[in-house]
Amino acid sequence: MAPQSFIVVSLIGLLLVTYVQATEHIVGGANGWSFPPNKDHYQKWSEKTKFRVGDTLVFDYTPSADNVIEVSEGDFEKCSQYNVVDMMYDGHSVVRLDKPGKRFFYCGVALHCESGMKFSITVE
Repeated sequence: MAPQSFIVVSLIGLLLVTYVQATEHIVGGANGWSFPPNKDHYQKWSEKTKFRVGDTLVFDYTPSADNVIEVSEGDFEKCSQYNVVDMMYDGHSVVRLDKPGKRFFYCGVALHCESGMKFSITVE
């Protein structure tokens, strides 16, 4: 019984350490998820930020003006919506980064994506 208890306690400890280290990333900072001042605004933000499994992305925006769409890499490059992973319209969208790999996000309103309201991340 002792070895099994040790394994259970170790797993719980590992989960707690992962949870405590999780970071909530506010996309766009104080300005939230809004039309960018330049085309590479959000991509530059994502490139200087480290994303780990367990972290969350928080998108705060005006639902009548913006949305959040997660897409495949091909759709991201073209600002198209053929392989949509998720669409969010509620004004406060939270995305949990639950596995490692690349993720791609943009705003699907008007020409916002083409104007730079998009970014990709690599989750470690």
